[in-house]
Amino acid sequence: MASPPMSSLEFRFTSANRLPIARARWDGRQPVCGVVQIAYGMGEHNRRYLGLIGALVSAGFTVHGNDHRRHGRTPPSSAHDLRETKRIPERAEVAQLIPSANDHTKAVLEAASDPNNRSELCRATVKMLVSILASEAGHLAPKVLATGEVYLGEVALRILSVLNEPQLIQPFAKKGRFKDRMGRIPVHVITARAALVGAASFRRESRDISGVAA
Repeated sequence: MASPPMSSLEFRFTSANRLPIARARWDGRQPVCGVVQIAYGMGEHNRRYLGLIGALVSAGFTVHGNDHRRHGRTPPSSAHDLRETKRIPERAEVAQLIPSANDHTKAVLEAASDPNNRSELCRATVKMLVSILASEAGHLAPKVLATGEVYLGEVALRILSVLNEPQLIQPFAKKGRFKDRMGRIPVHVITARAALVGAASFRRESRDISGVAA
């Protein structure tokens, strides 16, 4: 198969329900013999098909592809869902800021925690995230018999101020007949760069065992 194309024209368009949809176009050699629209299923994104796109471009086709909502480079739309279903209003400047930000998650978190002019819609979005995280952690703990302690990683670190609100972490313990047991499991957030620290520690222990200097 031909090598993937090195460049593409990337842009966004606004959907009928006002969501910014990420889109890209790869131009084939002239004269163009046809146009192909990439369509994919749930859980995928355009760049999974770069190999196919490269072959099509080399054969003279122009290829278009857009990332569906919540997929690829199209930003998550939880805030949009809350605005439409819960009728939570949003300030115009925040609505414009988030789609144009390089890091959408950071923009939402900052708007949700702004002490001077907090966005209630962003706040509701973050609360939804915390509820989902707590609930899923509560599902996983009994599956792997993590009855001593549960540690949350980098995602939790970014929403630490919200995790400190007890009512938002309650879904962790609400597990039917396991409620009392789950309520006794402490939940911690890892604040160190644990992956790098762990890799360095493993390397040091491996060197000590082998007797070979790094």
